[in-house]
Amino acid sequence: MVQVGNDLGNINIFDLRYGASLWNGGWLELSYSAMDPDKAHSDSVSYAKYGAWSSMWTAEATWSGSWGFNKAVFQYGNHGWNIGNHNTWYDSYSDMSDNKWWRILDQGEVTVFDSKFHIMYAARYDRQDYGERAKKGMDGFKTFAVAVRPSYQVTEYSRIMAEVGAYWTKYTGVDDADDQGQKYTLAYAIAPSASLWARPEIRLYVSYLHHSNGDAIKDNFQDNLAWNSAVNFGVQAEAWW
Repeated sequence: MVQVGNDLGNINIFDLRYGASLWNGGWLELSYSAMDPDKAHSDSVSYAKYGAWSSMWTAEATWSGSWGFNKAVFQYGNHGWNIGNHNTWYDSYSDMSDNKWWRILDQGEVTVFDSKFHIMYAARYDRQDYGERAKKGMDGFKTFAVAVRPSYQVTEYSRIMAEVGAYWTKYTGVDDADDQGQKYTLAYAIAPSASLWARPEIRLYVSYLHHSNGDAIKDNFQDNLAWNSAVNFGVQAEAWW
């Protein structure tokens, strides 16, 4: 158990996991996570006003071989535990007592044609239903997102990568709120070995973004201007430890 606290209140986090190799080249992991505000603080701070025991169940299956790997995930959550664009978060500011959601994710990497050519991919489907909260506005939403990243190893220490990604979101209970967007990226990367997962990696990249809602790109660039499309370029570094 972990307790996260600040001047707005404390939240108790519980996490239980079980993992096992159940087949050749495969791994199965089951987990249960819960969040619960500290009731001792619920009367004195607004942060825990609507807080309730909120659960998330996860089932994750991974299999791998000389061809690459694939990971499939199913998640279900309720109450204050929410899903965002690509993450999960806890909401105890609002009445989320009837909230429920589920999502399916799949991602992986395969080697095709020859050992220098790889394709990474990811897909996600989210569905959230706010239940009684719908009386205050939005009923919920559905999102589908997909991304594909092919790469070719030019030398032992460098590779060329491209990426194409898109998503579509449909909201219920709100008119004209649906949106969708795309991103196209071309990059040249330098890493200490030919492994696709070698880090640190330095990338020179250029990206084109398009979104049906200009405010979304405004938020990404933090420039306070509304853009439906934009070009972004620069140098990026990634390291793991």
